[in-house]
Amino acid sequence: MRTEFIVYWLPAFQRIRDRGQCIMFTFVPQETFAKAAVLKISGVAEPPKAISRVFMLFSAVDTTRHEMTMDTPVDWVRHVGQDREVMQDPEAFRVLEWGRHGASRLGVWKKNE
Repeated sequence: MRTEFIVYWLPAFQRIRDRGQCIMFTFVPQETFAKAAVLKISGVAEPPKAISRVFMLFSAVDTTRHEMTMDTPVDWVRHVGQDREVMQDPEAFRVLEWGRHGASRLGVWKKNE
């Protein structure tokens, strides 16, 4: 997973950083993602014990124009809707899907006035 992160996500983050901008991001909750994109798993003897679909939305933030803050810390595992115990069970058949999208605007943080 670490290699995949470096190859797939890091270059987009570096381009934003190289422009002197910061990155704001959020993850789509499992329930919301399941409604937007149905996942069908076939060709297996038994269904997976756990399915984790991690989809990150991110955007560049021009820090010279906006000072961005978060009101409260976020429990990302809970926000996304993960069952950490099942996903860490080495005996369980698990499915992990991940992706990202660079969005032009995210309404997750509030601008300080």
